[in-house]
Amino acid sequence: MVFTMAEKGARAHKKHPVNVGALPLCSAVGRESMCVAAVHGHAEERGFLKSLGFVPGAHVRVVSAMGKNLIVEIKGTRIALDGHLAHHILVQPQ
Repeated sequence: MVFTMAEKGARAHKKHPVNVGALPLCSAVGRESMCVAAVHGHAEERGFLKSLGFVPGAHVRVVSAMGKNLIVEIKGTRIALDGHLAHHILVQPQ
């Protein structure tokens, strides 16, 4: 069975619904406090991020950015994230 790119894209959106107004945490540098909208990635990555407090509705703030690596504050704790993990966290303005 052969799929066109449009069909593949449509199937991907069913798996990961689009959060309107949400952007990856790595793109939220320089903004005030943001709200976690969703966490994507493999099950292990999602579980790890959830254990750190990155769950929908949590408030997060980028404290510092060094290249693609971030230091963020969530639930009163500062955490360092590499760009790969930060890309899986979708945030939106509060």
